[in-house]
Amino acid sequence: MLNLGKTTFELERLFRQLNTLYFNDKLPRPIITVQSSGKRPAFGWCSNDKRWHENGKTPAYYEINISAEYLTRSDAEIVTTLLHEMVHLYCSVNGIKDTSRSGTYHNERYKAVAEAHGLIITKNDKYGWHDSTLQESSVLDILKVNSQVFKVARQAAQTKTGGKKSSSRKYICPECGMTVRATKEVNIVCGDCQEPMTIES
Repeated sequence: MLNLGKTTFELERLFRQLNTLYFNDKLPRPIITVQSSGKRPAFGWCSNDKRWHENGKTPAYYEINISAEYLTRSDAEIVTTLLHEMVHLYCSVNGIKDTSRSGTYHNERYKAVAEAHGLIITKNDKYGWHDSTLQESSVLDILKVNSQVFKVARQAAQTKTGGKKSSSRKYICPECGMTVRATKEVNIVCGDCQEPMTIES
């Protein structure tokens, strides 16, 4: 049986190597976790502030998570996800606002930082400059990924069928990402940005 601790250990090792290769060892060490992606269809995420603390003291560590449902992807995909989240960490540490829409839409600042740190970024309609691939596949030869620790993944939760469909709509501010739910179609303006809010597709 696979010990998930070995998976986390390997992710931490890969983080250290990628930090050396692309960030001159300047990124702070985060807590790396493997958790369910839940309702968000994400391969991983990075907290935009320090979430983890020791002995109840002021939080001292950011969090990078690799989603448990997607652990069995290829070495290149795992490394790409980790590096993608490391770029978010770099942006958080350096005060670069790289996303909007509650952290889901990746802007051109994200693209610029990512492409300066080993990724090729392409745009999609829903998540912006989000889709990532490695600039150099040869980096995998340097990293020597231990593929054996990525042979297990969490089963995605089964969704219930036949239930009553929700009638609520989610409205989002295109400027700051603030969201509001309503049970009918409404015309609503963000109080902070004075921008009309639109239904999230």
